Amino acid sequence: GMLRSAALSLLSLSMAMAFQASCIGPTMCSVPLALSLQARFRALRTMATTRCSPLLLNVEGSKILQYENKKSFHASNVYCSLKAVNDDSQKKKVVFLGTPEVAALSLRRIFQRSKDPGSDYEVVAVVSNPPAPSGRKMVLTASPVHAAAEDLGLPVFTPSGIMKKFPDSAAFLDSLRELGPDLCITAAYGQFLTKSFLDIPRYGTLNIHPSLLPKFRGAAPVPRSLEAGVKVTGVSVLFTALKMDSGPILAQETMALTGNEKADGLLPVLFDKGSDLLVSSLGRVWSGEARQDGHGCTLQDEKEATEAAKMTKDEGRLWFTENAVYMHNKVRAFAGWPGTSAEFVLDPDGEKETLKVKIVSTRLLRPHGGMALGVHRLR
Repeated sequence: GMLRSAALSLLSLSMAMAFQASCIGPTMCSVPLALSLQARFRALRTMATTRCSPLLLNVEGSKILQYENKKSFHASNVYCSLKAVNDDSQKKKVVFLGTPEVAALSLRRIFQRSKDPGSDYEVVAVVSNPPAPSGRKMVLTASPVHAAAEDLGLPVFTPSGIMKKFPDSAAFLDSLRELGPDLCITAAYGQFLTKSFLDIPRYGTLNIHPSLLPKFRGAAPVPRSLEAGVKVTGVSVLFTALKMDSGPILAQETMALTGNEKADGLLPVLFDKGSDLLVSSLGRVWSGEARQDGHGCTLQDEKEATEAAKMTKDEGRLWFTENAVYMHNKVRAFAGWPGTSAEFVLDPDGEKETLKVKIVSTRLLRPHGGMALGVHRLR
């Protein structure tokens, strides 16, 4: 009665009210007056929360509208229309995905840069692998990224996986859609990202990868590049595609090596460089100059691609019949995990004893020479 009459009066006056919310693009949502007042507002609220979150419309008692954020709402005696206009003055919503300590460093750096004067983005949530047993007592422990997010006061999602086979994947994807990120950023997250995931962020998903792609795609780019003895490495920021590390490259930065760097020391340096490189490149993404379809990016040459396979414990064993350069690079590559070790046979009094020694660091006396055969005796 009174509520409907008041609403129709307002509609006939074509009352305009100002709202604001983020939106994917210009959208017109119309609801015929033939519907009941409550039905019209329910429809508008559905369209608002799915297309223009976080706008909320409600009917409560004598109040015709209740809203939380400002957008543009237009009413006429023919249609109730919600016109969503893209507001570039708002900060873009970023969701960060990562798991190990190096990724936690990236999260902290990207979060810190979001607080810079004039920053055009904010980190609104973090995704990491679930807590896992750790240490001798196998205590359930949050990942370094999870811990860093809590320290920064950011909400954390910890799905067991994103593929359909994981029971909590659907609920996680629904939550992500509701959040409506403009961009996702991954750094050593460790989970396969499905098309359902990649379709959610408006501008796509960017990945920090510590190699000069297309070289050393895969799980262990830094160890494999050091093992191969490369003289120049670097970091790539690329859009994520379904095929691992194959997406369009947004930016790259090179770094010359001395020949003595170790993987556990080089990895955080490259992720730190990659974080700054990513942030400095975001303007091109927001403006549409660089897009996930490859526009404005460097496409990878598949013929030049090499793989960086995951390491195994067995690879850490050294044989002193191998080339010195190869052994030196192996120690550099496997520093941290799995580490390198060698077996020495001691025979002081005619009683042989095998001693396993962990090799932490090596120095190359001369870069030349081949395999040395025979038994090496310690004096």
